[in-house]
Amino acid sequence: MSGDLTYFWIPSPDPEAGRRFYSELFGWTLTPRPGGDGFGIESTSGYGGIVGGRDGNRPYLYFSADDVEDAAAAVRELGGHHGDLSVFDEGVSVDCQYDGVHFGIFRAAGEAEVVASERWSDLGYFTVPIGDPAEARAFYADILGWEYASDDMDAPYHHVVNCAPPGGLYAEDDGDRPRSYFRVEHIQAALQKVRDLGGTAGTLVESPTGASADCSDDQGIELSLWQPAAGY
Repeated sequence: MSGDLTYFWIPSPDPEAGRRFYSELFGWTLTPRPGGDGFGIESTSGYGGIVGGRDGNRPYLYFSADDVEDAAAAVRELGGHHGDLSVFDEGVSVDCQYDGVHFGIFRAAGEAEVVASERWSDLGYFTVPIGDPAEARAFYADILGWEYASDDMDAPYHHVVNCAPPGGLYAEDDGDRPRSYFRVEHIQAALQKVRDLGGTAGTLVESPTGASADCSDDQGIELSLWQPAAGY
């Protein structure tokens, strides 16, 4: 469905070090990418990878659109920017930027359904940094068809009700990419493992949806861990 999170890649200055870190942290099964620039993740519900030679300090997220070319044109018309379309066996993609935040649009080949996964180590949640809430809500509604749980424009967080996995817009984040939350069964043990592997683990935050903490891997790439509350 349009607006679903369909693909992600984690930048890694040293993909082999990234393979070691994430296979130990999440138990991911990783296989070399055909281009030799990193590893594909074979054990998550969503399509993802660890990729070398890319910039940025957060995972790069791609969201689905019915027509990638039309969506890219709409991004430009609404004040954003986009790169060239890429066509490959798995589908069509384009990298975009709006209000300083980078994201991608990806239309997978075929009609695979994206669902909110309950598998541990999946990318289970995301937040998109925004500036002006009204403008950002309108932009992502037009581009991705997102609808919101509340009409409160003064709220810092704006939950999207029609995407999988779940996510939303967040005004109190100055990052230039969405923040990615990976599902873990026992967050305290996972945070200790991050430290043991050479990464950094941030402060644990409790909310109605569960417990989370912002972390970095051993190469400084930001990720967040999320232990969902019952029902999430």
